[in-house]
Amino acid sequence: MNQRQILSTFGYSFCSRLLVVLATISAGATPPKSSSASAAKTAFNAHCAMCHGRDGTGSALGRSLGVADLRSRAVQKQSDAQVVAAVSSGKNNMPAFKEKLTSEQIAQLIRYVRQLGKKK
Repeated sequence: MNQRQILSTFGYSFCSRLLVVLATISAGATPPKSSSASAAKTAFNAHCAMCHGRDGTGSALGRSLGVADLRSRAVQKQSDAQVVAAVSSGKNNMPAFKEKLTSEQIAQLIRYVRQLGKKK
């Protein structure tokens, strides 16, 4: 997906906020505050755990749909932008969440997924 397609799909506001979040993450920012981490876990449990399981390995439903193990090397090696695109626009059987979650919530979820990968 080229830059023009990304901007037309997600909009300038979302993309500019995403760039700020990604720059902060890549600059080695401090880990999210506990309230932010708690919000991310709550959002994960509300929107993701049904299929991905609370630990990211996949629930029975999720495994039957072929969801990825979020702790796996395949998922963890994806760039933040790739994971944002999957969460925002959906992928395979996964629905899109760009209308349900803010860009900050999506960024929090990505940080949470990165932490799941460290628990493997």
